[in-house]
Amino acid sequence: MDIASSLGKLQDPRAIPLLISIIEKPLKYQQNDGDSLVDNIFTSMALSRLVQQSCLTLGCFFNVDERVKQFLVQGIQNEHIQEACLAVLYISTQEDQYYEQLEQILNNGNTFNYSTIVYLNKHEEKSNEKIEKLLVLNTKILDEKKSNKNKKIK
Repeated sequence: MDIASSLGKLQDPRAIPLLISIIEKPLKYQQNDGDSLVDNIFTSMALSRLVQQSCLTLGCFFNVDERVKQFLVQGIQNEHIQEACLAVLYISTQEDQYYEQLEQILNNGNTFNYSTIVYLNKHEEKSNEKIEKLLVLNTKILDEKKSNKNKKIK
């Protein structure tokens, strides 16, 4: 499911309202089989990924439409998309305030989701050592969490 990324690659600004709509009101998938909780979990994960990816794709249109920046700045207040909004804002503006907020997420012991890591790696050259520092800190936290989990298992 790379719908959002595909829209970004097309570079068609008509995708902006659709991406914003996906983020604001995630589609509700109907389960016809009425089967299991597992279906709902996978649907939830897929929707979450689509929403995150849609935020990150808005970065393709950052300099095309002022609504994008406004939406991303407002999105910082939403815990579900905060990380993605901050990543796009930092990459697009290079403003330290967004970098510091990304760093604070990690300093609080949280880690970035996979989509954000891919996005930052893709744009690492735009901000060299600062992005590298975030990615290294993220990896360190992940390693610590794995180590702590392994200690609990033993």
